[in-house]
Amino acid sequence: MTERTLISTRNILLLDLLLVGGMTAGAALTLSPLAAASVVVGGGLATLSFLFLARDVRRIFQGGRIAQARGAFLIKYYARLALIAAALYGIIKYRLVDVIGLVSGLSSIVVSILVLAILAARTSRCAV
Repeated sequence: MTERTLISTRNILLLDLLLVGGMTAGAALTLSPLAAASVVVGGGLATLSFLFLARDVRRIFQGGRIAQARGAFLIKYYARLALIAAALYGIIKYRLVDVIGLVSGLSSIVVSILVLAILAARTSRCAV
């Protein structure tokens, strides 16, 4: 596998699903059902945000109108960020989730990308 095929939206989502599933199971077994649900909520928010961002970036580059689409992209990006911030504020303010579980779930997509980037770097270094 090359870096190009290793780091794909599909692979990121598959690894993210595995990570969220593993963290949820771990939280359910060692902590509490609330912590497990919090991991799912955080992972779900992060994954949805990633999917929308990937879709928007793909549309811009496939359309070939990068300069024209920049303004609309930024508006969508910041609107999505504001919605996520408002949702997180409400969830945390009313103590609907365990904060540690929530943050663990939110960071799952970052961990997935980081792991795949490290694997791609190691693969390309070995191939040279």
